[in-house]
Amino acid sequence: MRSALYLIPIGLLISCGQSSVRFSEEASSTEAAETNGYPSVVRVIVPDGSGLCTGTFISPRAVLTASHCTTQIGTYRILADWGATFTTREVVKLGNGSVSDKSDLALLLFDSNKADPKANQVTPISSNVAVGDKVTLVGYGCNNVNTMAGIDIKRSGRNQVYQKGDYIQLATPLKAHTAQKILGPDNLSGTCFGDSGGPLLKANTQGNWVVGVTHAGSWNTQVLFSLYTDISRSENWTFLENTENSYGLYLTHPCAEPGTQLSQCQTSQALTGIVGFLHMIFAKMLFWLGL
Repeated sequence: MRSALYLIPIGLLISCGQSSVRFSEEASSTEAAETNGYPSVVRVIVPDGSGLCTGTFISPRAVLTASHCTTQIGTYRILADWGATFTTREVVKLGNGSVSDKSDLALLLFDSNKADPKANQVTPISSNVAVGDKVTLVGYGCNNVNTMAGIDIKRSGRNQVYQKGDYIQLATPLKAHTAQKILGPDNLSGTCFGDSGGPLLKANTQGNWVVGVTHAGSWNTQVLFSLYTDISRSENWTFLENTENSYGLYLTHPCAEPGTQLSQCQTSQALTGIVGFLHMIFAKMLFWLGL
């Protein structure tokens, strides 16, 4: 199965002032490990099974992934760790999915709820991310950038935001003990083929929040850079808000914000979901009628 992750020439990254990378800490001797956690993070199988990406349920009815993972027309399969498989042909994209796309985002949508927030099968999104923030990355990508071995196994690792500009960037040292393995050192992990569309997670007092989506990567013999689409960019955040309003997905989960009681928005959440569902059905009827 083909796996997705864009490769960018290392020179393009170095020309941005990264010729001498200073890591936030010494690389751990422990490798990033397989995980059974993060149930909201799922496999995304492209139509005809010709590719593998990673995605995240950010609503009971929506999986966030990369636009370049959704270029094919057809049925997408979502494989969840809790033993469920879901299919959809409903894709809403923002960017064109090119290697230079700063809005490499897509949502796979469902007509009914598929994930349960109470079972941690949904992770909310956040626009709060800055250089130096400690983050967690999760994906089903390979663990060796040379051989592409280990694809379709969920792994997680940690890192800190190295730079934030057009993308959120992580830097991973490729020392002898890592043997070009990614996610690499447990504390300074990076991405590999198949991780595209996967989440960059930042923790707060309520749990993890998605702040970025795996877009691309590049490496030489010394360092690997992992690039994430930054959902805090105005055009990206507006896309998510507009899709939320159109389909009643309730993506941003404002009730989970500190100081807000869940009971204060349960009614509005239910109403938003009903209106969004009716909107989607109405839109499909117009399409079928050719209006």
